[in-house]
Amino acid sequence: MDKNNLTGNRKGFSQRIKNICALRAFACFSAFCLLPSAFASSPLRPLLSPLSLLSFHPFYPHPAPLETVRRVRPQDRKRLRAFAPSCLRAFAPCLFFLLTSCGERERYHNLDLQNIAPVKVSVHRYEQALFSIDRQNFAQGLDAIAPEFELILTDRYAEPQNVAQLLNFVNDPVLQEAYAATQKKYRDIEWITKGIADGYRRYRYFYPNTETVKLYTYVSGYNYEEPVRFFDDNTLLVGLDNYLGATFDAYKKVQIPQYISDRMDSIFLLPDIFHALIAQNFEGNEKPELLIDYIISAGKTYYFLDILLPSVKKEDKIGYSKAQWDFCKNNEDQIWRYFIENKLLFSSNHRNIRSFIFEAPFTNDFPRESPGRIGQWIGWQIVTAYMKNNPDVTLQELMNDCDYKGILQKSGYKP
Repeated sequence: MDKNNLTGNRKGFSQRIKNICALRAFACFSAFCLLPSAFASSPLRPLLSPLSLLSFHPFYPHPAPLETVRRVRPQDRKRLRAFAPSCLRAFAPCLFFLLTSCGERERYHNLDLQNIAPVKVSVHRYEQALFSIDRQNFAQGLDAIAPEFELILTDRYAEPQNVAQLLNFVNDPVLQEAYAATQKKYRDIEWITKGIADGYRRYRYFYPNTETVKLYTYVSGYNYEEPVRFFDDNTLLVGLDNYLGATFDAYKKVQIPQYISDRMDSIFLLPDIFHALIAQNFEGNEKPELLIDYIISAGKTYYFLDILLPSVKKEDKIGYSKAQWDFCKNNEDQIWRYFIENKLLFSSNHRNIRSFIFEAPFTNDFPRESPGRIGQWIGWQIVTAYMKNNPDVTLQELMNDCDYKGILQKSGYKP
């Protein structure tokens, strides 16, 4: 594969958008300028000269000359008012084409939530309760917090070896540093609870469940492989020490890879929560075997995630930097061509699946500025195209559909 073909804008996505917009502008301009011949017999024909049209044309770069504007004589105003409906009918097709093609929004982003009750989020700060226990009376302190944090401590917390393990945990200098950092950064977590409430309300639009969510926070010991855990659909555990910022010194000390710590920031916290919620409810029912299966499965997850968090940037939802997202958009056609030309889509080779789906600093055989998990990004684009071209398919039907090849074929995806 020619890596140079994957860099720069070339004739990629942005150029095609420019061409399409130019084409639409030309279509509207042409229709506008052809109107004089259509209204040759109109009593307002003098008003439809090329100069008059250009002076009112939306793409005309200069203001109309004053003498041109004054051409509308007082006796013509009544005629103009009577003539306006026919003008609107003539312009309607062009106007509709322009507005629908340029201003179209993705489905489900403007949900009517009036009949969906607001979601209440109860907060339980386990890290504060645990690290605040008097070390001299640690066992008794555990007894005091056990009722509220039974899900975490379980019914075996009082066993001597478990008490000793927890005491060592809170006395570990590395974890004490993590705790101090979380309390400084996340003293107020109202923005998290609001984000969870808003996302859950949108989730309940499709899958009604309880109106109360329990949020437990804790220090995980930098368990970045599972920063968010769900006990059930409405009870979650978030390791705040996994969101202290990419430059947090301790991440290097404990040897977390840079491409992982780049995502250990607060902007990725809400996407991680709802990604984990979707994965728990849907990905467990799927049994992908081929690369295309993994691609489409991930695409379904990100399509749903995009609906739940409409105000979050798309690159943040997938855990990319802006530069990584732009790389994918600018080289989308080249990336897709690589999959096709190398016959990768229907491969069951684990190396191929690992290269394009799993975590990595960049994608093998691609430039180093490429992100990892690029197959997941492509899957998102395929599923978006599928839902756009199949408007009768509901989100629930999409999430239950495991016919990965069928989704690809019906998507009409061709960047």
